[in-house]
Amino acid sequence: GTVINLTQLGLTALNPDDFSAEPSLATDWSISEDGLTWTFNVRTDVPWVKYNADTGEVEQVMGDDGNPRMVTAGDVEYGIKRTCDPATASDYAYILYIIDGCEASVNGEGSVDDVAVTAVDDGTLEITTQYAAGFFPQILNMTVAFAQPQ
Repeated sequence: GTVINLTQLGLTALNPDDFSAEPSLATDWSISEDGLTWTFNVRTDVPWVKYNADTGEVEQVMGDDGNPRMVTAGDVEYGIKRTCDPATASDYAYILYIIDGCEASVNGEGSVDDVAVTAVDDGTLEITTQYAAGFFPQILNMTVAFAQPQ
């Protein structure tokens, strides 16, 4: 977990002084009036990179078009849904049970497709929670909610 936290960005980061959530991969966010739907504006300037053990170099991951592959809201959606997928058997999926549909998916009572995380476009992510929770942005600092390339 420490290595992942040092090499990747969560949607949020924790302020070391008061542990409040601060922008990281998400530049900002808003909450619906009922406190259930969170909309995150995701940075589009963060490239995927990988370590090449043969050369000892860090390399940018290139897309099919030959351009650097950037982290997108879709990668965050995939990462969260992968954590909520029972086939992954994540020991820490319970951290995301606040997200509507995650617990049902993990328990085999619903589909991972029903987990309420949607990439509206490359830079916008919507997440619906089961109940209003002011601490939700702090959860998104945890590795179980990080972007993952599909």
